[in-house]
Amino acid sequence: MITDRVWRSQQWKRTLGFSPDEMPDADQPWSIVHPSDRKIIDSAMRRILAGEDKSFEATYRLRHKDGSWRWILSRGKVIAETSDGRPARMLATSTDITRQKEIEQELEAVIRQRRLLEHDLVLANRRLKMLAEIDSLTELPNRRKFDRVLDREFRRMRRTRPVLALLMIDIDHFKRYNDLYGHPAGDECLRLVAETLQHVARPSRDVVTRYGGEEFATILIDTNPDDAASMARALQGTIRELAIPHEGSPQGRITISIGYTFLTPQKRAPWCTPQRLIEAADRALYAAKEAGRDHIGFAGIEADGSIQIVVTNHQMDAPPAEIAR
Repeated sequence: MITDRVWRSQQWKRTLGFSPDEMPDADQPWSIVHPSDRKIIDSAMRRILAGEDKSFEATYRLRHKDGSWRWILSRGKVIAETSDGRPARMLATSTDITRQKEIEQELEAVIRQRRLLEHDLVLANRRLKMLAEIDSLTELPNRRKFDRVLDREFRRMRRTRPVLALLMIDIDHFKRYNDLYGHPAGDECLRLVAETLQHVARPSRDVVTRYGGEEFATILIDTNPDDAASMARALQGTIRELAIPHEGSPQGRITISIGYTFLTPQKRAPWCTPQRLIEAADRALYAAKEAGRDHIGFAGIEADGSIQIVVTNHQMDAPPAEIAR
């Protein structure tokens, strides 16, 4: 049967840096195998000795005379058996594939590095996309994000039939505020108003955006007419409670005008588009400002697409639901 006696060719010894008279043939065959690779050899030999295989192929590392490790591809087979069929002798060839392994490892390192770079690139692109949709001053979503969200929710409204409301919000007499207090104070005012609007809105269902300049827009998702009216009053009241001084305003403080509208699932006529929703809310906002500012304008979109405007001030209730319909 197979023993631990090994005969090594001169070429095999030269590959590992030994002279022909070094490493006697009786030496232990696997003593120079890398410790991490011995299980590979052990597994192959167990199958041979158990009679499960007549040949083997294994890749492992052998220690060079200089102490380095060389990758070896070894192929062997049983060439003689005992009378009872057990393996008695094996013949194996070994090929130094160190350079091939080094190239493979270099390639794997390049692939890993490329994957890391691709991962970083994906994260960078996501961040750039996010930054492209965020207003740098107020840190609210910007007009680009507003357009995307409104278009998305409009399509969803047609499928699942929720009520979609839109509020257009404008800071009253803001140009006068900038002229009186300076642009840094104006920027701080915009940030404070933006933070307040976002705080009042429902965090998981409403989208507050900076529409442009001193104008903001809030998309109310999965809402109802009464909640839309209540939200308009709450936003206006909360801004008044900030009591930001404004000597250029008749109210003596920062106030906002709001125009809002909504669409119900029944309103699915050809004119029913995101642009029509924006137009209606914008007309309501204009009416609120024309009424003296610090007012709320409601635009009711009729079945034929016509728009009816109702304006209230902060001391009055919002338009009743029957007008809204």
